Amino acid sequence: MYLPDDLLDTIAGALKAREAALRDEHAVHGLDALSEVRFHALMAAALGSLPLGVLREQPYPHEWRRKRRGGSRAERSHSPPHDTDADSDVLLAAADPVTGELPDPRDRMRCDLVLTPAAGLRLGDPLALVKTARARRRQAAGTLFAAVEEAEPPPSPAPDTCPPEDAFWMEVKLVGQFTYSAGIAGPNNAYASELTRGPAADIRKLSADGRIRHAAAMVLLFTHDRATAEHDLAQMLHRCLDRGLPIAAPLTREIAVTDRIGNKLLTVCMIPVRASA
Repeated sequence: MYLPDDLLDTIAGALKAREAALRDEHAVHGLDALSEVRFHALMAAALGSLPLGVLREQPYPHEWRRKRRGGSRAERSHSPPHDTDADSDVLLAAADPVTGELPDPRDRMRCDLVLTPAAGLRLGDPLALVKTARARRRQAAGTLFAAVEEAEPPPSPAPDTCPPEDAFWMEVKLVGQFTYSAGIAGPNNAYASELTRGPAADIRKLSADGRIRHAAAMVLLFTHDRATAEHDLAQMLHRCLDRGLPIAAPLTREIAVTDRIGNKLLTVCMIPVRASA
């Protein structure tokens, strides 16, 4: 259903066309001036040309937790206990064990892009089903229907929804060897950290969710040349393997870009992610 090569070719083709358009109009700023969110929009529009549905900023299905900072009931997000690259401030806590309160939708982690088998499908959200069941039980409480409602099976997903297991989950990270800082172009002082930590965190989130079966971490890497891209992506992948992250062989496409601030190449790297056992 989801062929990685087709997805990657579609994304790379759209970015190549955008770069050509910028070059033809002699634009002052190139692709490497765009924000990561702008790339999300470009990629979503490109993938929309395929016979698939494309959704943006979708909550992780298995995350029944609320983002918290500290607290006795907090538990660390999907990170190994000794992972020094984990965000030690952002913690996740299960639904309150006293009140049973579920997380606010605004507090849930979200995935950049999610593909469904057909256009027009919504993504099924397990948390929404639980909230529906709770609402029905609250309405029936204290009535003759309370016992009946308790015995009812969980509500079924709507027919126009796609189960999380059937969707393709895609996180995107934009990293540049040369970037703009406060509007000024120059070497990216955080380049190594962004490249080694960002994609690894995405892979960890995708692989840790028990209801995600198809996923990939996308790295959009701007560099001065191919040698730098190949070396640095290899280092990033080795770092992921050293951490025991479940990744498959990456796929890459290259796009030559006009040198405006030092970058001459955009490498689009798709890293397939396997679900954790």
